[in-house]
Amino acid sequence: MPSHQNAFVIYDYQTKLKQAQGLDDKTIDAALRHIRQFEEATGNVDFSQVSRDQIIAYKNNMQTKAEEEGTLSASTVVHSLGTLKAFFLWLSKQFAFTKMPRDLPDYFTPSKRLAKIAKAATEKHVPTADEIRMLIAAAPANTVLQRRDRAMIAFLYLTGVRDGALVTLRVKHVDTSRKLVFQDAKRVATKASKTMRTAWFPVGEDIEKTVIDWLEELRDLGAQDNDPLFPRGFKKHWGELKEVRFDFLASAAPVRHVMKAAAEAAGTKYSRPHAIRSTIARMIERWGATAEERKALSQNLGHEDYRTTLVYYGALDEDHQHALVESIRNRGEVDPHLDILQPFSKAPDNIRTAMFALLEPYR
Repeated sequence: MPSHQNAFVIYDYQTKLKQAQGLDDKTIDAALRHIRQFEEATGNVDFSQVSRDQIIAYKNNMQTKAEEEGTLSASTVVHSLGTLKAFFLWLSKQFAFTKMPRDLPDYFTPSKRLAKIAKAATEKHVPTADEIRMLIAAAPANTVLQRRDRAMIAFLYLTGVRDGALVTLRVKHVDTSRKLVFQDAKRVATKASKTMRTAWFPVGEDIEKTVIDWLEELRDLGAQDNDPLFPRGFKKHWGELKEVRFDFLASAAPVRHVMKAAAEAAGTKYSRPHAIRSTIARMIERWGATAEERKALSQNLGHEDYRTTLVYYGALDEDHQHALVESIRNRGEVDPHLDILQPFSKAPDNIRTAMFALLEPYR
């Protein structure tokens, strides 16, 4: 039977997470779930009576499920143990738990091996620009909702928005004349509640047209400024006016379904909506002719530091990596002037020829 004392403690901790740390309900629910799982596994013993051996047994059991049975992922175990460690660190500072051994929370630390496995990047398919175009081309467009789905994919590529933001955007947030998207954190579910104005990426006028056509169709259907940009459906009131009603999607799950259906239709690998941000990040080096331009493109993706784009999004896929290495291997000694001429790599031929002529005496 659950301890009444534990229930009061969990409630206090829930309040702390909500009010002192400002965490959202989804994150808090996940933390409390891990705490209750530990409580149940230890026979609902009072938290004040939890021993080092109980923690070790619980940890070893979870690590066995991850490393030997495969019933839990390494990241799940590491995250769960980290949540419990944070909870017991908080407990140790509460008046009723002053007799708790100071090092007790440390026993929730996972093995270094498991931590490394959890930190390893999970394999994900990052679509190429051509694959994204294939998805859009293969998406059916016979009905309004099918055209909505096609526009979703085009919009992800055009703007680089996250799927959580995508389903909370309103019609008024898209400025087709200035080619901007206003991600207003008051209304849009942006990461870290960050407000930003995002310019459309240079992915092509055909992609832009798909989005613009969708907006025009949405307006023709009666959508107003505050209606969702990608509504979940079109319902009619049963009143006298029988107006079309636009409802927001309840979550970003339908966006993933759209991507899966498009991948099946196009005969390509499934890519998560977020993977399109990686596609854009990999294109930055090709789009940006100068460091300033690459910085602008990175900021447009929502990154203050360009290194964030390179480290977390811009990694080359293996095939491209191997092709580049082979090219480097085959070309022989590098001309020392290449570094100097790099800023002119996209300049017209006459300018590049003039620069080579200028540097020739110093070769």
